[in-house]
Amino acid sequence: MSEVTAKPRKAIAAVLKKKLQQEANSMCPFCGNSEPGTWEFHHIDSDRGNSTYENMIMVCGGCHNRITKGELSEADVRLKKTMIMWKLSSARKKTSTSGKIKAGNLALGNTGCKIEQNVYIDHMPPPRVKAAPDSIGANAKARNYANYLARKLCEYRMKDKIFSTEEERKHAQKNYMAAIWKKVKNDFKVTSYHAVSTENREELFQHFKTLIDKTKQGKMNKGRGIKSYFLFEEYDG
Repeated sequence: MSEVTAKPRKAIAAVLKKKLQQEANSMCPFCGNSEPGTWEFHHIDSDRGNSTYENMIMVCGGCHNRITKGELSEADVRLKKTMIMWKLSSARKKTSTSGKIKAGNLALGNTGCKIEQNVYIDHMPPPRVKAAPDSIGANAKARNYANYLARKLCEYRMKDKIFSTEEERKHAQKNYMAAIWKKVKNDFKVTSYHAVSTENREELFQHFKTLIDKTKQGKMNKGRGIKSYFLFEEYDG
């Protein structure tokens, strides 16, 4: 992956800090601390000149230290940011108007009154197929943890790759993820990792962990005594 060119640190606008604090609900998204000694505003891609909302996340000083030490990778932080934004988006949709009603053609008179209504339903989501009760798709934590491990594997496999543009990096990442999920579907004989049975959950998790440990970064981490991923019991996604 190409190195990020260092840019001069820019002051983070007060309105952006407020927005980041609101999205986090004044709690560190990693440890849940609501009363830290100080709040830190972290640039996810480590580019201090890229102070956009999508590239910023508010964390406590302790977790910011974990990020800078590499205990929490960029993929971990980016996934957490994505989950926060998704939850906010879902909350807004629930509170927004789900339909519109238009009434018309009301006949005049005390008798024989006729009322016609044209009802238009907008923004109705497509029907969702419920996951089987005995699949990880029915367990949010298991589903998110499998996705977390897949993203970690993708991150480590791309670690030493060099891309000339951000678009090229995103395209490569998409292909890596597609290959990862294709192997899962072939190995577990399912149409989606959501469909992996809870009985095979640990096997799926171990499948990802083994591949992560075999990457160059995974081997380096093991040699240095650094964990490459959270255990399922530690994961709070």
